[in-house]
Amino acid sequence: MAGEATPADHAELERWRLQSPANDQHIKQLMRAYELSGLHYQHKSPIELNIDLDAEWTKLNDRIQSNSRQSRSFSISLVWKVAAAVVLFTVSAALVYFFVFTTNDLRYETQANTQEIVLPDGSKVVLNRFSSLVCHASFNEADRKVTLQGEAYFDVTRDPHKPFRIFTQTGLVEVLGTSFTVSQSHDYGMEVIVTSGLVSFEAAHQQVRLKAGERARYYPGKPILPIINTDPNYLAWKTRELIFEATPLETVVETLQRTYGVTIELTNSVSATCQVTARFSQQSLESIMIILENTLHLTVQTEEGKWIITKTGC
Repeated sequence: MAGEATPADHAELERWRLQSPANDQHIKQLMRAYELSGLHYQHKSPIELNIDLDAEWTKLNDRIQSNSRQSRSFSISLVWKVAAAVVLFTVSAALVYFFVFTTNDLRYETQANTQEIVLPDGSKVVLNRFSSLVCHASFNEADRKVTLQGEAYFDVTRDPHKPFRIFTQTGLVEVLGTSFTVSQSHDYGMEVIVTSGLVSFEAAHQQVRLKAGERARYYPGKPILPIINTDPNYLAWKTRELIFEATPLETVVETLQRTYGVTIELTNSVSATCQVTARFSQQSLESIMIILENTLHLTVQTEEGKWIITKTGC
């Protein structure tokens, strides 16, 4: 298939990388820039990305030739393959896409339901609704690398020699073996909540270490600050276990929306003082809404695919 790497292509790139520590470091820097850029989500061709391949090839070839007089030029056909990625700065960064992203990657994608996944190293992932995970072809070689869009819970098999790295469009999470959730949102850039172990969370040139029971969010332009996780329902979308202790009805509604992936409208006629103390285990949203309706004296209706709560006797 056009754009894929041949063994000879990989060998030629690998020879150039091994010619000097500088070459090796250059490739590593490009890979990191590329992975943090989020461009590996796009899968676009050189034409779609409007690349001047001849001009960019000249830049790349000049760099290679300057490093070693013995280096012979890469073939133009390889440049077409390499340039398919176009990373952040020059076509040399496109080598990274070519080097890292191949048709052997495993891709998982959810729609209205969650999905449980077991990765080649034994690590377990639960992918939330409308999310995707790419397990790269090089997974479990030098490291364990995946790319996430949306939200997922990870239970990572420990391997001190192969760090587990999760790339998103916003940042990077790196661990050796632990359990945690990673999510992205339009309201905030990225969030990490740690269930067990230690997690390194990096975004926008900031890096924090989180331990069990901590969470951190990255908001663009703001510092990442670890805080204690006080939300008992942060995994309810996965476990369907809900705990409310004198919880304001507004917060209950927000939790139910996140857990079941629905829209619930709370009208102004509902008292702001309403609180809920209850535990729900593996119950449907319909049964929970009936319980809330009867115990809080609410009126609950469904209209055009959403729930509407009106009137209260709280």
